[in-house]
Amino acid sequence: MLQRLLLIATLAATSACLSSTMRVNQTLSQDAGDLMTVNTVEIRTQSGDVLARGTFSEAKNSSGKMLRSATLSAPETNIIRGSATIEIDRVNGLSDEELIVKLDELPYPESCRLMADGRELTIFTTMKGGVEFRLGRRMSQTNVGNK
Repeated sequence: MLQRLLLIATLAATSACLSSTMRVNQTLSQDAGDLMTVNTVEIRTQSGDVLARGTFSEAKNSSGKMLRSATLSAPETNIIRGSATIEIDRVNGLSDEELIVKLDELPYPESCRLMADGRELTIFTTMKGGVEFRLGRRMSQTNVGNK
């Protein structure tokens, strides 16, 4: 009986690990352009199929930060697959920018690309469970919008 309980506990722990959320922190390239002007974000397979897409809201100023958000859903079914948030803090000639993308239950295994207005930001392979991307950068405001 004890062996069965240990086996069940081990399987449950393994399943929980396989379906947990993967967190990825990366530097956002200047080639991504000005995040204030990004309209859409997409998750595409390597073959080009769109798994999730969202359109960003107008910027809202909250405590000195500009915030924009988008709900990511499957284009065919409108099933919500996640969310995306852009946070921008422009102070003293610097622009601190972060794109946060949270995704749930994408097809597994699948090679995917995170895109913003058709520009590839990163590539990743899905896993069981979700994934959270935090892509950030700090740059001079004179460089903002020049790409």
